[in-house]
Amino acid sequence: MLLRHTLWATCTVAGLLSSGAAYADPVSKTAPLVSDQLPEFESKGLDIGGFRLMPDVEYIIYADDNVYAAPTGTQADAAFIITGGLEAKGRVGSIDLTATAKTRIRRYDKLTTENSEGGEVLIGLGWQPKESQKFGLSGGWRRVVEERGDPEALQLTTTGPRLLNIFEAEGKFSHQGGVMLIASDVAWRKYDFLGPVNDRRDFTSQFGSVTLGRSIGSRFYGTATAFITNRDFRLPTPAGLSQDETTVGGRLGIATKERGIIEGRASIGLFKLNPADPLQKSRTGVSTDISMTYRPQQRTAITLNVFSGDVATFRLGAVARADTTAQLSVQQEIRHNLYATAAVSYLRAEFIGSGDLEKAISPRVEVEWLASKRISIAGYVSYTDRTSNIAEENFDRARGGVSFRLRF
Repeated sequence: MLLRHTLWATCTVAGLLSSGAAYADPVSKTAPLVSDQLPEFESKGLDIGGFRLMPDVEYIIYADDNVYAAPTGTQADAAFIITGGLEAKGRVGSIDLTATAKTRIRRYDKLTTENSEGGEVLIGLGWQPKESQKFGLSGGWRRVVEERGDPEALQLTTTGPRLLNIFEAEGKFSHQGGVMLIASDVAWRKYDFLGPVNDRRDFTSQFGSVTLGRSIGSRFYGTATAFITNRDFRLPTPAGLSQDETTVGGRLGIATKERGIIEGRASIGLFKLNPADPLQKSRTGVSTDISMTYRPQQRTAITLNVFSGDVATFRLGAVARADTTAQLSVQQEIRHNLYATAAVSYLRAEFIGSGDLEKAISPRVEVEWLASKRISIAGYVSYTDRTSNIAEENFDRARGGVSFRLRF
């Protein structure tokens, strides 16, 4: 899942308005849009040498009734995950510094070939010379473990899931005035799959985008975004054809100016994929980027996230892949220290050239009890059902587990 989202050729206004890198918390939160508003449950961290250190640990025990996401002959198992992270925040002169280190260890009871280790080290720098302007630089390394059940995931069960290293660097700028919005984003990423058998999956991507917005009232900007993504693959196809490609596109939409009952962004447009191989035809598709939050009351947040566009593909016979993903979720404060999230996700992956089509729907429910500002216990259940015109790609899977979270 992580790889697919990393490949999206999108530009998000909310991200561009952040002075630094938008890093996820090392330890999960069930309903961050509502629980983060309560200072009594906010971890204070440790102040050392002018920096605030925020270590945390999460221990997850869960059961999976179809570990390999197989259509038949499913194998169930129990597993645990230990996630440890350390975030450091500080200020050096006029520069805000954020550094994050994280590790994730997974161990199965019986299917030990699925055991894996992941991690990341990320650094972000932010500079805000004036209230309306923000600059951000970020970079780092991530060790990603491929998720069984993702489109194009490894189906071989005698070895563990694919592993890859992602090296990345990104720069952002935004100017948000009363009338005009200007935002830009430039990113470089190198995807290095482990093992010689995966060498043809290695590639480097370069991404750039510019967003211009103009005020259309007290709450919204009307926005226009242009973007370009270039992918340079390490090796050609087995037939000797180039896998390199460039995608250009643009979208029109709206973005909210500040937090309120409704906040976020929504835009839609077109993209054009141009393969480097002269024998391959270019293609045009719809590009969508929606991330909206509706707060009918202080204790409730309803979010909608939608993406559609082209992503990299390695499937034999496919010359391109177009994904559409959507997620609708409700985050709720049940009482002052009890939170819940109910969500349903949808994925449609179309493989151009091979005619393959996959669709998946995944509901999930999670509840978290905050025992204190440092300790919480959460439980979740999820279900995934995927259908495809290829029988071997069909599967359904149920998972459920308990998580113990410790924030210092």
